[in-house]
Amino acid sequence: MNDSDLIGLYRLARAATDAGYYNAAKLFYGAAASLINRQLSAEALPKIDQDLVAAIAAIEPQLAALNLDRALLDSLPHIRSAITNNGMLTYADVPPVFVCRVCGQIARDRAPEACPNCGTGQLTFQSFAATFYLEPEPIDVLFEQLAITPDWLDHILADLPADRLAQKLGGAEGEWSLIEAASHQLDAQKLIAHRVDLFMKNEAPNLSGKSPADMIDRSGLSAPQIIQAFRQSRTHMIDRLRSAPAAYWSRIGQHTEFGPVTLQQQVSYFAKHEQWHMAQMTRIRKAVIRE
Repeated sequence: MNDSDLIGLYRLARAATDAGYYNAAKLFYGAAASLINRQLSAEALPKIDQDLVAAIAAIEPQLAALNLDRALLDSLPHIRSAITNNGMLTYADVPPVFVCRVCGQIARDRAPEACPNCGTGQLTFQSFAATFYLEPEPIDVLFEQLAITPDWLDHILADLPADRLAQKLGGAEGEWSLIEAASHQLDAQKLIAHRVDLFMKNEAPNLSGKSPADMIDRSGLSAPQIIQAFRQSRTHMIDRLRSAPAAYWSRIGQHTEFGPVTLQQQVSYFAKHEQWHMAQMTRIRKAVIRE
């Protein structure tokens, strides 16, 4: 299936929506998303920063030729520079983007009261979170999923000698080993536990972000030590969250990278982040076992 076929699926979804057949539209949007993700899963995407920078530079002329919003295009050189220097792209660097669902008009910072091109109202503009991790999940689902990870981590690291746990894989895994991925999970757990603590103590906490390069725990812990530390931190955090008043979940912190973020969004982010890495760690384990 090629790009025009994907546009065809979106065309059907749009036509079904316009005709009032919303559940039919849902099917076509789902089909398009499935095909895109299948394709991306099979590709060797840029995993090294310099490759990502090169890919962005290569597509800039194509985007310019499509007459996209100038403010959007003008952000690209800064994005390339930040990635080159292992820096963080902050919320101020790349403000929110809104797209008119009717005509495709782009707006920055906030959606206009009416689209200057087609006249549609503000609520028809589509906004984009920096990552789907920030889409808030129901609180009871979060508790259920957060409790699963320690046992899963124990299982994925089980029965492997130290040399296999430390074996790095290139290509799609971006030079990660199992022990590095597990250390990353522990570092992320420490970070969300700290932020939960901030939300418990402050109505509007300041949430300083960390760059991807800083998100690996380099303490040199063994697999059993990582699992134990992760389990202890996760259990304490869940207990803390369960005892918090319901209103705390709606508290809004200011995040360096993502802007205003609620406690529910932060917990959702880290729950989804670790589950994304579950797929990565599963692939690495299968690879090192085969060799």
